[in-house]
Amino acid sequence: MRNATNLRAYTAELQANPNIRVIANKNDFLLAAEDLAWTEATFASAQVTLFEHGGHLGNLSQPAVQQAIVGALDGLGACQSRLTMNRRPFITTNVAQ
Repeated sequence: MRNATNLRAYTAELQANPNIRVIANKNDFLLAAEDLAWTEATFASAQVTLFEHGGHLGNLSQPAVQQAIVGALDGLGACQSRLTMNRRPFITTNVAQ
């Protein structure tokens, strides 16, 4: 059961999934230095965005973090509206203004 809660047990599967994105803060009290090292070693640099400061979700209101999240989702095709059923493209404005 302990391995079921440890992402390291799923390293191969995680590495094989190109749709995974990690956005985190280096000073998150829940992440040890070895967790950050594992994250950087496991995922391609294009899949990982690490901010120096922000603690545990403390910087979600910052424009740079919001842009990173939207950018990660947009790159996966996740930012689509129900309006796309009408074949109109989904257009967003800069939420970080």
